[in-house]
Amino acid sequence: LGVVLLLTRIVVGILCSMRLVDRARPVSLSSSVDQVPTAARVFESDEVLVPVTLGVWRPAIVLPADWNTWDHSLVEIAVAHEAEHLRRRDTLVGLLTAINAALYWFHPMVWLLRRHIHELAEQACDDEVIRTTGQRAEYAQILVNMASRLASGAARYQTAGIGMASKSLVEKRVVRILDDHRPLDARPGRVRSLLLAGLVATAAIVIAGLSAVPNVVSAQETTAPEVAAQITTEKSAPAEPQPDVQEPH
Repeated sequence: LGVVLLLTRIVVGILCSMRLVDRARPVSLSSSVDQVPTAARVFESDEVLVPVTLGVWRPAIVLPADWNTWDHSLVEIAVAHEAEHLRRRDTLVGLLTAINAALYWFHPMVWLLRRHIHELAEQACDDEVIRTTGQRAEYAQILVNMASRLASGAARYQTAGIGMASKSLVEKRVVRILDDHRPLDARPGRVRSLLLAGLVATAAIVIAGLSAVPNVVSAQETTAPEVAAQITTEKSAPAEPQPDVQEPH
């Protein structure tokens, strides 16, 4: 039942994200915002509070409806962050980790793996924004402001996508961003990003195997005493008397 509910939630989230993108309005960013890939689709919507990347096969960047009132530096940083999610195919990786968690929801390592991969994705995007813009303090302030928008707003926020500011990670991300002595992570290539998606699927198989081992061992531990008891009973049982056979004279 747990697997069915979690998989249903994933499907509903994907459908809601697709419909949100269909209802969103396409926007044309200024030519000075050069962080957007050429083939990227950018929209605006009244249904999101912070910039978010939605979609798996054709992901799109969706901006809040008031994005055109923001300062140019804010738009540049927000778009740079979401564009890095696009380049890394983080929505695909997120879908694989969600399916993994749905299939093996009973195993704590699955949820730890999902959270860790999400944190790594945000850290990689943060480092790329710093590398591109060089604005550590301003970027940290923007993250705090985006988190406050999530806390105070009532608009819909799609969990099937990857938002710019997750409230649970903002404090940790701000500390990392403001640490001038921390070296920036190397930017992984497209191949490495896709390999990460494959590793998630492999991890699911390994975790499933680890989950099956205790069951097998338990079954063996339960069966062994029963077999031993049966052998002992057979040995201790009195032998059946054999009929006398008289030889013919």
